[in-house]
Amino acid sequence: MPRVSAAVAEFECWERGSPVAERTQTKSENLIASALREQFGDDAVVLTGLRFTDDRHGDVEADAIVFIPDQGVAIIEVKGGVVEYVNGDWLVRTKRGGRRCHPVKQARGAKHALRSFLERQPEWSGGRIRAEWFVAMPFTSVERDFGPEGRREQLIGSADLPSIRTQIEGVLANPEMPERRPTALEIHLASSLLHASADVRPGFGKSFLRRWGAWLGIMLLLLGGLGFRGIQHFTSRSTGVGVGVGCSPHYVPCVPLRADMDCTQIRHQERVVDKQDPYHLDADGDGLGCEVWPKP
Repeated sequence: MPRVSAAVAEFECWERGSPVAERTQTKSENLIASALREQFGDDAVVLTGLRFTDDRHGDVEADAIVFIPDQGVAIIEVKGGVVEYVNGDWLVRTKRGGRRCHPVKQARGAKHALRSFLERQPEWSGGRIRAEWFVAMPFTSVERDFGPEGRREQLIGSADLPSIRTQIEGVLANPEMPERRPTALEIHLASSLLHASADVRPGFGKSFLRRWGAWLGIMLLLLGGLGFRGIQHFTSRSTGVGVGVGCSPHYVPCVPLRADMDCTQIRHQERVVDKQDPYHLDADGDGLGCEVWPKP
């Protein structure tokens, strides 16, 4: 299997209030990101600026990847300027001139690199999940196919931005696609693996603030007179989770009190004891977190 590693230049779940990521996006990338944010909301996980190193395709960047539970994954290559398909070539024209480009090749390469990365991970048992590439051209009017590779339904033009969600979901719903649809738990695991591989954290959106708020609330209660009863010393067990000084009251067995934790750090199942899940370990709300991992 080809060797693939992943690095995340930007990781955002596109919750309202998220800041601009460190890497400056182009105007076209911002337009696509805004459309995805507004239309998918909390119904999908959107990652931007993922970089992969792939033995087959070399260094690959995915401008946007959308993980949609029970539907599939959309890999989007974004092209600014005015894009044309002339005599078998893709051309992009900007104020600085024109140049050839290969957006379909880039999008396909990113799709392959993402799949290869997931399938290389020992935690991943989901096999090959449904995924498709798209080329987004927010400043280009698209009315037909761009050659034999650029099928109209996979090209997102300027007039398509208000319905980008519908277009993506329509392609992923194709009954002729052989791969199965990923579950919400698999989406959670996939985003966690990409998250952990780059050692980054989500932006300061609602989810992040909820986690910080829960953590700070617990600490204030403890410092306010409840004492440290029930706090256990957390010891790393070859799980990759570092040593902490206390346990969250919301999980059994112990999950250390931190600003943020995820299943790739915990690496075993957790029971949510009071229906409060500040670390968002229980993806399907059944009271059991990190279900794709073994029992402790």
